[in-house]
Amino acid sequence: MNCGTLGRAVSDLSEQIIELQSRALFQEELIQKLDEVIVQQGKHLDQLTRCIAELQDKVEQLGFERNNPSADVDEKPPHY
Repeated sequence: MNCGTLGRAVSDLSEQIIELQSRALFQEELIQKLDEVIVQQGKHLDQLTRCIAELQDKVEQLGFERNNPSADVDEKPPHY
């Protein structure tokens, strides 16, 4: 290998290293952004889970009230 060839090989390796560093930095930034999205989605999922639990409670309560009406509602007033 002569000096010119060696110089080009070193230059090529330097370019490849710079390209790999650039890609690694891009991937690190992308991972950080994706992590932030996952955290936000987790919070949103927790909120939706709480809302669903509240709605289930309300539906169960309405079903109970419908199946077990109070005596006052079903009874006719005394003048009938």
